[in-house]
Amino acid sequence: MSADPNPKKKPPVKKRKPVVEVPDAPPLPSETPPKFAEPMEVHHHPEVEKKGIKEYILEGLMIFIAVTMGFFAESLREHINNHDKEIQYMKTFAQDLQTDSANIYASLKQLDTSTLDIHLLIGMLHSPAAAAANGAKMYYYARISTKNLTFQADDRTLTQLKNSGGYTLITNKAIIDSITSYESLINRYGLTSNVSLQESQLTYPYMAKLFDGYVFETMMTKKYVVVMPQGNPQLISHDPAAINDMIYFLHQRESTMLSSSVSLKKILLHEKNLYAFLHHAYDLDD
Repeated sequence: MSADPNPKKKPPVKKRKPVVEVPDAPPLPSETPPKFAEPMEVHHHPEVEKKGIKEYILEGLMIFIAVTMGFFAESLREHINNHDKEIQYMKTFAQDLQTDSANIYASLKQLDTSTLDIHLLIGMLHSPAAAAANGAKMYYYARISTKNLTFQADDRTLTQLKNSGGYTLITNKAIIDSITSYESLINRYGLTSNVSLQESQLTYPYMAKLFDGYVFETMMTKKYVVVMPQGNPQLISHDPAAINDMIYFLHQRESTMLSSSVSLKKILLHEKNLYAFLHHAYDLDD
């Protein structure tokens, strides 16, 4: 046989890979059976007896009574405190009235004296003969005529009543009206007193034209007390016009002093009535 010119190639033989032995996996841990939660203990509330409508009304009524009693107790306490304050205010005000009374009496006495002195001075200036014979008295009356006599009320309690709202503590309306009237009289007197001060200052230039200023200087002591001058000093001018101007302003001052005296007497009368009213209404001790 002739040889096959194209012999078939044998397929290559595949080599088998070596078998690698895999070790057995470790045994799985044994599974623990699941634990179930123990049943919770249930507490049963005791049955409460339901309240009726009457019980609710009674409880509400008792709460209302308790609140109301507390309110009344607080109101009573406040009322007692306010009444004590009212009495204390009226006691101090009564003391102020007594001080005013003493000062009014002193002011009235001074006003009467000064009014008479000015009246005598006007007569001397009007009569040249009287002026020449009474020079020392004329200078003395002229010097003290410039003094301004003013009554000052003791208003410590009234000021406290105004600033602290104390008028609301006074339960007696008649007393409030009486106090208000008293204040009104004092205020009107204050207006007259201011006019008197202005008139006193207006006499200065007219007095300087008629009187010797150095004589006035000798009449003042070291304690600032005006005394009668020595000798019989005379006017430095007898000008009828200057004398007439001086008399006119002295007359105005005299009239204002008389008006002040009338006002003070009204205040004094009202003060006495108000003082007696307070003692009767509040049973104040003397």
